[in-house]
Amino acid sequence: MHQIKDSFPRIERAKDEVEVLICPHEGQPKRLNMTFVLDLNQFDEIIGLEILNLRLTAGENALGRIQTLIPSSGKSIKYSYDPASDAFYLQISNDRSFTQESTEGTLLVNSVGEIVGFQAKRSG
Repeated sequence: MHQIKDSFPRIERAKDEVEVLICPHEGQPKRLNMTFVLDLNQFDEIIGLEILNLRLTAGENALGRIQTLIPSSGKSIKYSYDPASDAFYLQISNDRSFTQESTEGTLLVNSVGEIVGFQAKRSG
């Protein structure tokens, strides 16, 4: 995978997969498999990911690190969360979405239930 940033949050991507590490973590994080909706740009590169029912599946502490380490506005990596629909979106590239694709992904969660990373690979 091609590393985009050296500091955290760290984004590593290849043509059909992406890994986002929010922060360093101690030990082995718990892995939660979930369905992601990937946003793809005109070159079929992954530019964002959406997760529905995030807190229902991952728990109430899921956004702890994200809320303190990732901005909710700006031009590069940012997140949004709608508590009414329990929908989470992570933008990893300031680009326009041309299509979406549903795939199985993995949340990396620390010992207190906070997301410390995301892994997703296109299914096609």
